[in-house]
Amino acid sequence: MVNAGESLQLQLGADLSGEFTASFLKEQRFALELITMHWGTEPMNGSEHTVGGVGYAGEVHFIHRNLQYANVELALKEPNGVLTLAVLLNESHDDNPTLAPIVDGITQIVYKGSECAVQRVDLRQLLPPAGSKFTSPFYGTKDYLS
Repeated sequence: MVNAGESLQLQLGADLSGEFTASFLKEQRFALELITMHWGTEPMNGSEHTVGGVGYAGEVHFIHRNLQYANVELALKEPNGVLTLAVLLNESHDDNPTLAPIVDGITQIVYKGSECAVQRVDLRQLLPPAGSKFTSPFYGTKDYLS
């Protein structure tokens, strides 16, 4: 994990990068390469994106490289080279044990350029279970990108 100054970056090893495909991607394949996070000092000023003009406490970007390109540097130069999935964060008073290794690491990388190793985080634990009935219509057949 690295303090990049404007964000926190988690570089994934080759063995941790899963492949991402979807029908709307026209048979292109992407691999998760990097996760970046940023947040603000107030509950609604940490995201770079808004929904209906409302900001969020923070934002996470899951940056995927198109497997047509050998590395992220090459992929960034192409219009279809990188796919970013953004997740907006709300502030919570409850701890999330899945994120504990990241939260613990933040205290070790206070200065820009500092870095530390982070215990493996199972990001799938952050997704609702398959068939989750959290949104209307409340069918048990919904699935989530993972």
